[in-house]
Amino acid sequence: MIDKVYVYGIGNEEYSMDVIYNEIVEGSPKVGDLFFLFKVIKPRGIVAKAEVINLYDDGSIQFKINESRNKDSFVSELLLQHQYPRYVWPKRKSYIPHDAIVSYADLNQLWDESRNKHPVVQMLNQFKVNKDPNSWYKKYVDFVAWFKEARVNLTDENVIKIWSDADAISSIAPQRIKPEQCIENISVLRKIVEKIIESPTPTTHKEIKDLWRNDTTFNLVLHVAINRIFAMNDSHRFTSIVSEGKYFKKLYQELIPYLDITMKYDNWVESNIALKEALNSLFNIDDVELNTLLWELADYLENGGRTEVQIENTNNQKSTLNETKPIFKVRENIKCSPLNQILYGPPGTGKTYTTINKALQIVAPDFYLENKDNREKLKARFDELLNNNRIGFVTFHQSFSYEDFVEGLKASTTEDKQISYDVEDGIFKSMCNSVSEKLLTNINEKRVLIIDEINRGNISNIFGELITLIEPSKRSGGSESLSVKLPYSKETFSVPSNLHIIGTMNTADKSLAQLDIALRRRFEFVEMMTNYELLKGISDIEGINVAKLVKTMNQRIELLYDREHTIGHSFFLPLLGNPSLQLLAEIFELQILPLLEEYFFEDWERVGQVLGDHLKDNHDLRFIVEQFGNSEIAELMGDDWEVQGIQPYCRNQEAFKNPQAYIGVYTR
Repeated sequence: MIDKVYVYGIGNEEYSMDVIYNEIVEGSPKVGDLFFLFKVIKPRGIVAKAEVINLYDDGSIQFKINESRNKDSFVSELLLQHQYPRYVWPKRKSYIPHDAIVSYADLNQLWDESRNKHPVVQMLNQFKVNKDPNSWYKKYVDFVAWFKEARVNLTDENVIKIWSDADAISSIAPQRIKPEQCIENISVLRKIVEKIIESPTPTTHKEIKDLWRNDTTFNLVLHVAINRIFAMNDSHRFTSIVSEGKYFKKLYQELIPYLDITMKYDNWVESNIALKEALNSLFNIDDVELNTLLWELADYLENGGRTEVQIENTNNQKSTLNETKPIFKVRENIKCSPLNQILYGPPGTGKTYTTINKALQIVAPDFYLENKDNREKLKARFDELLNNNRIGFVTFHQSFSYEDFVEGLKASTTEDKQISYDVEDGIFKSMCNSVSEKLLTNINEKRVLIIDEINRGNISNIFGELITLIEPSKRSGGSESLSVKLPYSKETFSVPSNLHIIGTMNTADKSLAQLDIALRRRFEFVEMMTNYELLKGISDIEGINVAKLVKTMNQRIELLYDREHTIGHSFFLPLLGNPSLQLLAEIFELQILPLLEEYFFEDWERVGQVLGDHLKDNHDLRFIVEQFGNSEIAELMGDDWEVQGIQPYCRNQEAFKNPQAYIGVYTR
């Protein structure tokens, strides 16, 4: 009867079946206990399954190999970490006993299921590809098919779409190219696409970047935008993981030991070709499906492996990091949040709303997991943590200063009516000091400072010299930790390593490209765009498809302006509980129209184009109508009156009450 399962670390030794092996081990194995032998030299993983057959007084055991595997079918460490995230597998070349923390049935099943399957196939089989009509996979397939036709005839429209509207291949924010930038550089962008089609090689990749630097008007080489063209041109040889220094490099380095690839990561093109060449022979699936699976794996490697852990020993007592046999207890699927991040997007995409979830995931992860679908409880817990100074909230504006944020002098009157000046801490310094005090008393899990509208403040004036100190490596305890002497209090100050900063940025107020470069370097940016899936939950209102209505308006805004000034889903979410024409009319009249007027500086003709008024033959269905005809203007102002750019438009109140006016936005 099997009592325990042991996993032993070994070197590069090979084991034969039906041969008896003697080893001195720690622990208390019994006859019949199961041994899995784990090779700690790359590529790492379980290579053999054995059984204890004899025990000796000197602590040695005899075991027999029941089954051994070669590198093409052993159970990879990658798969083991994915299946058993709470377990630490052997990391050095020695025999290390491990207490049983996974059941015999589970690990044995994994061993059986992996038989005759390549380690990389085993791992990618853990992910599933969503092939629904609205899925990324389907959009990816459709765009690749479109590109095969478009590259035969590279019209200006096709070139613009290739560079600015290929999110189905991969989203490349913040290196996004606007249609007007494409038009400005149309000839060289077409030339780059033609070069990639003709010869998608490392040499071409280098030549293109030189061409970009010399012949375009862009300030920087947009590497990921260029790589996306390679990806759409040949999905058989290139993945859609277009980031050169992050996701793809990590994926490549993780997989090459299992694929006998000896070439180290050099450049994105050559490494993609080498990786895909090795993988294509292992999988009998279409290129887009394989690339989608690779994206899932890359995302897992980048985020899933950094899950925070709480350490316990085998007796369920708290343990320290120096314990020799730790068991890791991992929370359910909460990714490790970056220390500095900014949520950016157009108005109404739920940026401030999302900060509550993100803050709770950091400060109260267990509570968040238990109540993630109960917004009322989440908000109440957030308010409680806000009152207890576990979470801080501040909104930047044009007048906000270093003295408000870090520290400054505050005037006060003494008993003898003299004016004195005392140093008063700002919210950032207060949060940092609060975290530091807790660290000294060994009290946690962290603090979060939320900075709403972070782009509206003068970053240089507000952060001052502290902008450098918020970098992870420069924080206290970091590899290159720094401290400064504050100007007013003269105190030595550093930023603690467990204060998270979450900013929000409304892209309609300020373009990401214009954002302070110091801020861009030190924050990770999370794009938040309109979520049409949420809007699909709104029932049709007298024949009006709200999701299609909003999507059509946003597509027109992108053409007339840019995607940073689109309309967010939050404006329309009240319709989920009350799908009425009256409420839709109020949203349009009181929120959408004023927003469009602001976007287009009261250019009523453009506002009408967004609303599809120019396509409506029935003028009664137009939201924006001419207030005066030409004869009426002449009668009022005289025949020779003329003001360029001024149009006598007004809102058509009756259109707001007519369902056909809204339907006419997206149908002709």
